[in-house]
Amino acid sequence: MNRSDRPREGLDPKVQKRARRMDRFMALFISVGGLAIIATVLGMMVFIGKEALPLFGSAKSAILTSFSGSGSDVRTLSVDESGKAAVFLSLREGLSTRRLADGTPLAKVPGGPALPWLQSTDIQPKGEVLVLGSDHTLGLATLSWQKNAGEDNPAAWTLDPHWQGALALKEDLAELLHFRVVEAEGLGGGNTLRFVALAPSGLVWAEAALDATAPLELKSILLPDHGKATCAVFNRDGRQLFVGTEQGKVLNIQLEGGEAAATAEFGEPITALGLGLGENALLVGGAHGKLAAYQMARVGEGFTLQTLHAFAPMKGAVRGFAHGLRDKRFLAWSQDQVVVDHLTTEGRLFSYSQGAQTAGLSPRGDVIFACDPKSACRVWSLNAPHADVNARNLFGKIHYEGYSKPDYVWQSTGGTDDFEPKYSLIPLLFGTLKGTLYAMLFAVPLAVFAALYTSQFATVRLRNTVKPLV
Repeated sequence: MNRSDRPREGLDPKVQKRARRMDRFMALFISVGGLAIIATVLGMMVFIGKEALPLFGSAKSAILTSFSGSGSDVRTLSVDESGKAAVFLSLREGLSTRRLADGTPLAKVPGGPALPWLQSTDIQPKGEVLVLGSDHTLGLATLSWQKNAGEDNPAAWTLDPHWQGALALKEDLAELLHFRVVEAEGLGGGNTLRFVALAPSGLVWAEAALDATAPLELKSILLPDHGKATCAVFNRDGRQLFVGTEQGKVLNIQLEGGEAAATAEFGEPITALGLGLGENALLVGGAHGKLAAYQMARVGEGFTLQTLHAFAPMKGAVRGFAHGLRDKRFLAWSQDQVVVDHLTTEGRLFSYSQGAQTAGLSPRGDVIFACDPKSACRVWSLNAPHADVNARNLFGKIHYEGYSKPDYVWQSTGGTDDFEPKYSLIPLLFGTLKGTLYAMLFAVPLAVFAALYTSQFATVRLRNTVKPLV
């Protein structure tokens, strides 16, 4: 017989029976409640783990289709946002479109400078491209798809190139490199086209209003130490120029002064330059496959070209870059490999072991398209919904755009589409521990003094009320 079951002298047997029944009920109630709490906590942990586990899953890709016949002189291409159609730019045939599901040619796209075209830039992510016609005039096209509401068949779509300008040149160009349309300031004036190119005389640039009729005057850019330019891109507003050289240097040129404001050593001849989403990070590719990203950072009273990220090297000389419009992933290709890397995490999301003459990435970043020199084209799907999250990003220091050095930062949302999410958990963990410590500095003394008061100084009536509640 348990001690609690023994009859107590002086107590009514009915009261004792009721008390024993209540004790057994409370013992069962507390046991069930405790087990329920443990089960709830374990269930929450399982649920959180199940929800968080996909964050660490690897990217998945699959070949969608392959076809031939795109033309061996395809200079650049652009993939529709839905990933169902692509625009091809051929110097011989101009603009054309194809359905990606099977490579079926769609309607021809008329307009533009006289064919065959002599040069063109890459089609930029927002659909702009600059071409030089056989009549030595420059034309700017802004590509957009015209679709009826609910129509998902590319055969029913129409590509509107919206051509502007017919700017004459005084001399020949060897290669168009990059351009910007600089918007007019104030109420008067129109937009200005600013472009950079390689000419027989070296690196040149020019600017003019899109409706100008006078031939353009090309201005030479002299590089320090007799450097030989291989590629160039403008910054966001077109006032600064990034130049890659055969000597392996990255230069930041101020167009107004014509001087190199910053220089960085890349370590091998530079073959390609590009910009990441937001155009704050400069993507650099080398002749031996080196991949890196740089940014302009303030040091004292001036600026310097600072290494932002380093990526796994590629096979072969890097030929070009493209980026999506949803996150910081970007596409790079060489004659031996096609890859998709993430700018923030430095992780590789996709790799194809054969090269490409040109390649494209859909605005959503979920369709990859590449054509080789033999005009064979391949299309892949890319499923990487959490490309901006990995263990290094959550617990390590990351060098974010606009920051002078790697740091732990939590800032999950921003006000623009090109915002770089910052998911470091270290500030959250540190803040939680700090808040707990400050709370305990107040809670522990109060709890100890309350317990002392209750056991030593409180009246019997107050003690008998407080203790059961505690």
